[in-house]
Amino acid sequence: MLSVYIHIPFCRSICTYCDFCKMLYNEKYVDNYLDCLEKEIKERYHNEPIKTIYIGGGTPSSLTIKELERLLSIIDTLNLEDNYEYTIECNIEDINIDKINLFISYGINRISFGVESFDKSIQSILGRKHDEDTIFDNIYLTKKYSFHKLSFIILLTFVITSLPVFLLTFSFIFGKLISLNKH
Repeated sequence: MLSVYIHIPFCRSICTYCDFCKMLYNEKYVDNYLDCLEKEIKERYHNEPIKTIYIGGGTPSSLTIKELERLLSIIDTLNLEDNYEYTIECNIEDINIDKINLFISYGINRISFGVESFDKSIQSILGRKHDEDTIFDNIYLTKKYSFHKLSFIILLTFVITSLPVFLLTFSFIFGKLISLNKH
Protein backbone atom coordinates (compact mmCIF):
# COMPACT_ATOMS: atom_id res chain seq x y z
CA MET A 1 0.00 0.00 0.00
CA LEU A 2 1.41 3.36 -1.05
CA SER A 3 0.56 6.93 -0.21
CA VAL A 4 1.49 9.75 -2.56
CA TYR A 5 2.09 13.41 -1.80
CA ILE A 6 2.26 15.78 -4.76
CA HIS A 7 3.55 19.26 -3.98
CA ILE A 8 2.30 22.20 -6.02
CA PRO A 9 4.59 25.09 -5.04
CA PHE A 10 2.66 27.91 -6.72
CA CYS A 11 0.72 30.64 -4.91
CA ARG A 12 -1.13 33.77 -6.02
CA SER A 13 0.46 35.57 -3.07
CA ILE A 14 3.20 34.59 -0.64
CA CYS A 15 2.12 34.24 2.98
CA THR A 16 4.75 35.37 5.45
CA TYR A 17 3.99 32.53 7.91
CA CYS A 18 4.43 29.69 5.41
CA ASP A 19 7.66 27.70 5.55
CA PHE A 20 6.82 25.35 2.69
CA CYS A 21 8.53 25.46 -0.69
CA LYS A 22 6.59 28.02 -2.73
CA MET A 23 6.83 30.66 -5.41
CA LEU A 24 4.52 33.16 -7.04
CA TYR A 25 2.29 31.70 -9.72
CA ASN A 26 3.83 31.85 -13.18
CA GLU A 27 2.11 30.09 -16.09
CA LYS A 28 5.40 29.10 -17.75
CA TYR A 29 6.73 27.57 -14.53
CA VAL A 30 3.48 25.70 -13.96
CA ASP A 31 3.66 24.15 -17.45
CA ASN A 32 7.30 23.13 -16.91
CA TYR A 33 6.51 21.74 -13.47
CA LEU A 34 3.63 19.64 -14.81
CA ASP A 35 5.88 18.37 -17.63
CA CYS A 36 8.43 17.23 -15.03
CA LEU A 37 5.75 15.66 -12.82
CA GLU A 38 4.36 13.71 -15.76
CA LYS A 39 7.85 12.54 -16.76
CA GLU A 40 8.71 11.47 -13.21
CA ILE A 41 5.49 9.47 -12.82
CA LYS A 42 6.07 7.73 -16.16
CA GLU A 43 9.66 6.85 -15.23
CA ARG A 44 9.22 5.85 -11.58
CA TYR A 45 5.68 4.58 -11.10
CA HIS A 46 5.05 0.90 -11.84
CA ASN A 47 1.29 0.59 -11.31
CA GLU A 48 1.52 -0.15 -7.58
CA PRO A 49 -1.84 0.22 -5.79
CA ILE A 50 -2.21 3.55 -3.99
CA LYS A 51 -4.30 4.07 -0.86
CA THR A 52 -4.02 7.85 -0.49
CA ILE A 53 -3.14 10.83 -2.64
CA TYR A 54 -2.61 14.26 -1.12
CA ILE A 55 -2.05 17.31 -3.33
CA GLY A 56 -0.60 20.08 -1.18
CA GLY A 57 1.45 23.18 -1.52
CA GLY A 58 1.94 26.01 -1.98
CA THR A 59 -1.59 26.44 -3.18
CA PRO A 60 -2.84 23.81 -5.64
CA SER A 61 -6.08 25.77 -6.08
CA SER A 62 -4.09 28.72 -7.45
CA LEU A 63 -3.80 26.82 -10.74
CA THR A 64 -6.25 27.63 -13.52
CA ILE A 65 -8.97 25.14 -14.42
CA LYS A 66 -6.95 24.10 -17.49
CA GLU A 67 -3.82 23.55 -15.37
CA LEU A 68 -5.76 21.67 -12.70
CA GLU A 69 -7.29 19.49 -15.43
CA ARG A 70 -3.81 18.67 -16.70
CA LEU A 71 -2.50 17.97 -13.18
CA LEU A 72 -5.42 15.68 -12.39
CA SER A 73 -5.15 13.86 -15.73
CA ILE A 74 -1.47 13.15 -14.97
CA ILE A 75 -2.40 11.83 -11.52
CA ASP A 76 -5.29 9.85 -13.04
CA THR A 77 -2.73 7.39 -14.43
CA LEU A 78 -2.12 6.13 -10.87
CA ASN A 79 -3.77 2.89 -9.74
CA LEU A 80 -6.03 3.78 -6.80
CA GLU A 81 -7.24 1.08 -4.41
CA ASP A 82 -11.01 0.67 -4.01
CA ASN A 83 -11.25 2.41 -0.63
CA TYR A 84 -8.96 5.36 -1.37
CA GLU A 85 -8.67 8.87 -0.02
CA TYR A 86 -7.80 11.62 -2.49
CA THR A 87 -7.28 15.11 -1.06
CA ILE A 88 -6.50 18.50 -2.53
CA GLU A 89 -5.64 21.63 -0.57
CA CYS A 90 -7.56 24.78 -1.47
CA ASN A 91 -7.61 28.34 -0.32
CA ILE A 92 -11.16 28.88 0.85
CA GLU A 93 -11.60 31.85 -1.52
CA ASP A 94 -10.49 29.79 -4.56
CA ILE A 95 -13.27 27.22 -4.51
CA ASN A 96 -16.07 27.49 -7.06
CA ILE A 97 -18.52 25.21 -8.88
CA ASP A 98 -16.15 24.61 -11.82
CA LYS A 99 -13.36 23.43 -9.52
CA ILE A 100 -15.74 21.31 -7.45
CA ASN A 101 -17.06 19.59 -10.60
CA LEU A 102 -13.51 19.03 -11.86
CA PHE A 103 -12.46 17.52 -8.52
CA ILE A 104 -15.49 15.23 -8.47
CA SER A 105 -14.88 14.11 -12.08
CA TYR A 106 -11.35 12.97 -11.10
CA GLY A 107 -12.42 11.16 -7.94
CA ILE A 108 -11.16 13.63 -5.35
CA ASN A 109 -13.14 12.90 -2.21
CA ARG A 110 -11.64 15.27 0.37
CA ILE A 111 -10.83 18.99 0.34
CA SER A 112 -8.49 20.56 2.88
CA PHE A 113 -9.26 24.26 3.21
CA GLY A 114 -6.63 26.79 4.25
CA VAL A 115 -8.69 28.90 6.61
CA GLU A 116 -5.85 29.78 9.02
CA SER A 117 -8.07 31.81 11.40
CA PHE A 118 -11.62 33.03 11.89
CA ASP A 119 -10.43 36.16 13.67
CA LYS A 120 -10.39 39.22 11.38
CA SER A 121 -7.42 40.83 13.09
CA ILE A 122 -5.35 37.65 12.76
CA GLN A 123 -6.44 37.23 9.13
CA SER A 124 -5.23 40.75 8.49
CA ILE A 125 -1.85 40.03 10.09
CA LEU A 126 -1.57 36.88 7.97
CA GLY A 127 -2.55 38.70 4.77
CA ARG A 128 -5.58 36.47 4.23
CA LYS A 129 -8.34 37.89 2.04
CA HIS A 130 -11.37 35.84 3.08
CA ASP A 131 -13.96 36.64 5.70
CA GLU A 132 -16.26 34.53 7.83
CA ASP A 133 -19.10 34.63 5.26
CA THR A 134 -16.78 33.45 2.48
CA ILE A 135 -15.53 30.61 4.66
CA PHE A 136 -18.96 29.24 5.50
CA ASP A 137 -20.56 30.00 2.12
CA ASN A 138 -17.83 27.97 0.41
CA ILE A 139 -18.00 25.16 2.96
CA TYR A 140 -21.74 25.00 2.31
CA LEU A 141 -21.11 25.02 -1.46
CA THR A 142 -18.72 22.07 -1.25
CA LYS A 143 -21.08 20.11 1.01
CA LYS A 144 -23.94 20.84 -1.40
CA TYR A 145 -21.92 19.07 -4.11
CA SER A 146 -21.43 15.98 -1.96
CA PHE A 147 -18.05 16.73 -0.44
CA HIS A 148 -18.51 15.47 3.09
CA LYS A 149 -14.82 14.92 3.84
CA LEU A 150 -13.50 18.38 4.61
CA SER A 151 -10.57 19.43 6.71
CA PHE A 152 -9.43 22.87 7.79
CA ILE A 153 -5.98 24.27 8.30
CA ILE A 154 -6.04 26.47 11.40
CA LEU A 155 -2.84 28.15 12.59
CA LEU A 156 -2.92 27.51 16.31
CA THR A 157 0.15 29.58 17.07
CA PHE A 158 -1.88 32.64 16.11
CA VAL A 159 -5.14 31.40 17.61
CA ILE A 160 -3.77 30.47 21.03
CA THR A 161 -3.23 33.88 22.46
CA SER A 162 -5.11 32.71 25.52
CA LEU A 163 -7.16 29.72 26.60
CA PRO A 164 -10.47 31.63 26.22
CA VAL A 165 -9.62 32.64 22.62
CA PHE A 166 -8.66 29.03 21.85
CA LEU A 167 -11.92 27.68 23.30
CA LEU A 168 -14.03 30.34 21.55
CA THR A 169 -12.37 29.59 18.19
CA PHE A 170 -13.09 25.88 18.33
CA SER A 171 -16.58 26.19 19.78
CA PHE A 172 -17.34 28.69 16.99
CA ILE A 173 -16.02 26.32 14.30
CA PHE A 174 -17.90 23.29 15.61
CA GLY A 175 -21.10 25.26 16.14
CA LYS A 176 -21.02 26.57 12.57
CA LEU A 177 -20.22 23.13 11.12
CA ILE A 178 -23.04 21.50 13.07
CA SER A 179 -25.47 24.11 11.74
CA LEU A 180 -24.23 23.46 8.18
CA ASN A 181 -24.87 19.72 8.62
CA LYS A 182 -28.53 20.49 9.29
CA HIS A 183 -28.97 21.97 5.78
